[in-house]
Parts: sequence; structure tokens; C-alpha cells
Amino acid sequence: MMDLIDIDTIYFIDKNTYFMGSQNQINLGFCYAIIRIYPVSLFLRKMTNHLWNQYRFLKLLK
Repeated sequence: MMDLIDIDTIYFIDKNTYFMGSQNQINLGFCYAIIRIYPVSLFLRKMTNHLWNQYRFLKLLK
């Protein structure tokens, strides 16, 4: 099982869930929804640095 997929357009959530897309407002909103649903420790271990940067940016906007 792969724990992390480090590709700009594919973000890894868990072993059964993937979503694809480039950096845009829809993905930012979807990432934020996933972050609110998933346990933070579990989610942080699985996301890429790119996604983590998006998360930090959203926290600044909040």
C-alpha cells in the first residue's frame, strides 16, 4: 500500500479515496472539507507538502 502520492494533480486521502485536479478554488474548498471531516493526525500524515501549504493558507483566511 502506498502511503503518499507526491504528484501535483493527485492527492492521497486514504487507501480507498483519491481526488484529482489542478490548483483551483474548487479543490481548495474540497481539501478544506476533507480536513474538517478526517481526524487531523491521520490526515496530516497522508498529505503532500503541496496540500499542506494549501491547508495553512486556508487557516490564515479563516
